[in-house]
Amino acid sequence: LPTHKLGRSASGTVSYEDLIVAQYLDEIRKATKDKGSGQPPSPYLQQLLNGGIRYAQGTTAGKLQTRPMSASVQGRSPSRERARIDAKFITDPAAFDAEHKDVKEKRKRPSSAPAARNRARSNSFSSYAPQSSARAGSSTGAKVKPLYKKQPKVITVTAFKNGSREVFSRVTAPTIKELLELCTIKLSLGSAARRVFLLDGREAFSPKDIPREAEVYVSQGEPYKDPYKPVKTQEQLKRGAMWTMNGILLPQDIKRGKTKSALSKRLRTLVEKRRHRILIFLNGQGVKGQEVVASLDALPQFLDACTGTMSLSSPARVLYDWSGKEIVDLKEADPLDKVLQTATTPVLGPLWVSKGEGFSPAGVEVYIQEVLASLRPKLKAGKEYKSQLQLAEAGRTAKVDRVELLSMDKTEIKNALNEIDELISDLSGTISKYRDQLRVLEPRVLEERDTGHEYKMKHIKSLEATDRLVGKQGLRLKVFENGRDEGETLIYFNMRDAERAAKGDSKRLMEQLLATCTACQRLANPVSNPGPALSSVAKKLYNRDGREISNIYSLHTEQEVWLSFGEDFKPPSVSVLQVCFDKAQGVTLPDGRTVAYREPVGGEDSVEGMDRHSHWEATVGFPLEYEGTELRDERDIEEEEERVRNKAATDRVVTHVRTAGLDTRGCFLHNKEDSNLVLYPELSVQPKKKKGWPPGCQTWVINQSGLIYSRTMPQLALTVNDNHRVDTEVSEGLTVAGFGVTMQKRMVGNPAQQWSFSPDGYIFSVAYPDLVMTFLGDQGSQPTSDLITTSDLITPGLPQGVTVLNMNGDDDDFRPTLVDMDGEEVIRHDPLAGLGEGGTFPGQKSVVDVVEKVPAKHPCAQFQRWALK
Repeated sequence: LPTHKLGRSASGTVSYEDLIVAQYLDEIRKATKDKGSGQPPSPYLQQLLNGGIRYAQGTTAGKLQTRPMSASVQGRSPSRERARIDAKFITDPAAFDAEHKDVKEKRKRPSSAPAARNRARSNSFSSYAPQSSARAGSSTGAKVKPLYKKQPKVITVTAFKNGSREVFSRVTAPTIKELLELCTIKLSLGSAARRVFLLDGREAFSPKDIPREAEVYVSQGEPYKDPYKPVKTQEQLKRGAMWTMNGILLPQDIKRGKTKSALSKRLRTLVEKRRHRILIFLNGQGVKGQEVVASLDALPQFLDACTGTMSLSSPARVLYDWSGKEIVDLKEADPLDKVLQTATTPVLGPLWVSKGEGFSPAGVEVYIQEVLASLRPKLKAGKEYKSQLQLAEAGRTAKVDRVELLSMDKTEIKNALNEIDELISDLSGTISKYRDQLRVLEPRVLEERDTGHEYKMKHIKSLEATDRLVGKQGLRLKVFENGRDEGETLIYFNMRDAERAAKGDSKRLMEQLLATCTACQRLANPVSNPGPALSSVAKKLYNRDGREISNIYSLHTEQEVWLSFGEDFKPPSVSVLQVCFDKAQGVTLPDGRTVAYREPVGGEDSVEGMDRHSHWEATVGFPLEYEGTELRDERDIEEEEERVRNKAATDRVVTHVRTAGLDTRGCFLHNKEDSNLVLYPELSVQPKKKKGWPPGCQTWVINQSGLIYSRTMPQLALTVNDNHRVDTEVSEGLTVAGFGVTMQKRMVGNPAQQWSFSPDGYIFSVAYPDLVMTFLGDQGSQPTSDLITTSDLITPGLPQGVTVLNMNGDDDDFRPTLVDMDGEEVIRHDPLAGLGEGGTFPGQKSVVDVVEKVPAKHPCAQFQRWALK
């Protein structure tokens, strides 16, 4: 190395400053060796080249901290490092150069590597032994015990209850005390575990006494009990006993123990408290019954069992028998009939389980019908078997079909006859009993069918809407945009809070409702235009008729209203003229006359070929090819059943004709393929639809001759019916007269089917130019235009002063009762006399008529003007 790198001057001498530093470092090195001579050197220390010790980073020797050699900057040239000078080289600089050269030649390891040290022969040291002992062992060469062999003693056993092999658990613990604590918990002992015994009965006091994976018995303080002792005793008794002619001879040295019951705990509890099988059904059902075993004095537990057995959504609360009586004690439950018992153990019931609702007789009716359906075949089979036994008893074996009866003697046949007589008697009695109960329940079943689910809620008190508990009823409105009939928005308005804020001001209350409707409709339809730019808040509400709603208390829940932002009311829908069809049924009376009545079609798929007019033929009068129901005179019927059926059919026909009778002289549509399929056409005014039924029912065709006929049925045209007079009061002091307009068979040159149109929107008939086509009534309604007088209510064919009084309501079983002017019943008259005659037919309604013109400014003038689109 160059001399100026060693701190020398250019002349080769060492400065005094280097000498002082070298002496100072030598004293520090000596002090460190003396101080650490009493302790073993740390394995993390590094030995320096000049004999000194440098401490590793993070350790201290006194207060001095020095960075290790490995902390030097990588890539730095060794020639830039300043050499350390010892005092002995100051006087002889040549010695320093020679020694430094020798050290440089000997050092082949990197400066960051620690000096070589003696290592212990064992590669692992126990964490339980101190470091000094480990180093001592390694210095002497003794074998150090591996770590895995220095594990603490752990007790691992399978613990049983003392004297038993049934309850056991696997337990692991380091000490006997912890072993006893764990056994107390895992074996569910009644008191703390105190003693541990091995299989041979020896008691264990320390972990050394218990082998690993041993089986032990844990005691609560009592001495050891051998779990195999009863088995050993029994086995010794078996081996020592001898069979003799007088019985079993037991050994003399073995005492006979007491006889113990072999019943299990569960059977013992069932024997101590007698339980019964009870058949239950869900309230309102009579099938899929369940059996519940319960004690008769534990009703709450029985209800809990019913809740779980039937998987009820809420707890069972009430029990009913088949008469609707509430069962408050299970001892009141009657047993099933003998023929319904399926085992030797008797079954009680049936009972119907309720969650709190009232009794439903529908379930009992279903149950009785099911029982009767199963008992009738048994009774029939029993009677046949009895007849076979009687033939066998009389010796007429040729007529006996059952082979097993031929091998029976007279005594066996007699016993079998007695048994079958008893069975038939039981079956007959049970069937009669169930039939009587079914008759008793019939009125209640009919009442439940009429009232629906409210029948079971009759015991619950209903509250009025104005009740204090209910509070002020709110409003639920269906809000539409002005001029639209779709896209409704449901509005909920809290009347109680609104009245509290309005403080009795009805105008302010209406403003709150309008603000709520505006906000809700904008939230529901954010994209659509809420209204014209007249106002940002709705100003008016209209009903379907176009009347403005100014009083909020006139609104009711589920009412439809239209929202206006200041503009006038726009009709939400356009009403158009439409042709409708109903089925027509014909009946032939005993006197040869034919009457007809209408009934609803029932849907789009109920009449085939409705969309093809070529399958239908228009007829004037009821079709002669129709083969309908024929009624007979009761005097000509001999059989009682046939007379009853004819009477019921007569009553039904009378009811239908009096409520929906048709004029058989009118126009009908007769199906060309099915002669018994007849339709009755009628006009109505309905809202315009994109797709109606039948297709094209709202589309009309006008030809050059002035005929207006339907597109769906071109063979029918609008016709003025001269036989249908109209005289209606449209307003106070204004009465219009005219004729009805019906659908008739299309005819060429008929002036009653020819129409003309005026520029101001009127449609008038060519036959009656002074009368214009008018829709009488509100939009979408079907008002009756006929004037029904008192004389129309008199049944034709009856004596003067005798009328028909309906005492049974509007049901199908209508049987007219005849009364005179004083209300006294008279002798029953023939109900078919005069049926279908006269000028009044309840099944025909006139919606569109031709009447006189009303003034142009009259409110009803809008119903006389028509638009063609």
